[in-house]
Amino acid sequence: MSTYYFLYTEAVVDGKRICLDGHIKDLERNKLRLSMTYENGSRSYFGEAADEFRRYGYVLKMADLSDELKEEFPSLLREDNYTTIIGVDWSLFKSVTPADDEYQLHGWVRKDDLHMFKHDEYMEYIEFVEPEELRNMSPEEKKLIEYYEYDDSMSWEKYFKIIRSAVGETISRWSSVNYLKDLKDIRIVMFIE
Repeated sequence: MSTYYFLYTEAVVDGKRICLDGHIKDLERNKLRLSMTYENGSRSYFGEAADEFRRYGYVLKMADLSDELKEEFPSLLREDNYTTIIGVDWSLFKSVTPADDEYQLHGWVRKDDLHMFKHDEYMEYIEFVEPEELRNMSPEEKKLIEYYEYDDSMSWEKYFKIIRSAVGETISRWSSVNYLKDLKDIRIVMFIE
């Protein structure tokens, strides 16, 4: 059974909690729907990030949500609903997310392996040249390697960086339209279904 993760951005504006994500017209249902800040449908890839999100977050109830999210998820009012809702404060989330130039994995790699790694969607890891092997390489052999850094494809660090960027873009878009309004208590809301 799959697990789906839907993330939205909320803030308090003029004393009221609102969702900052925009509306997009659903042509099949002929109504406006909230766009998401981020979504992921893979427990195996996103599971570690979801666990970290829970670690820094707090459980939310339907009553804690903005009106926009309540309207988007009326099924949450049913008694047989098993959706979990987690909130994480934006300032805390930013503080625990590694910088874009900080990577989990780094080292010297063969250029031909790196080319395959960058172009093969199924290749999740690249083999680094061992320090002993590197020391014993000739100058000609060293021309065939380069230093490379990346995050593991299933790491929470990778997904937190993606989410930080998406939330930042959501806040920026909202603020560009509502530039006279102050945002307070910004948080990320994750629905786990």
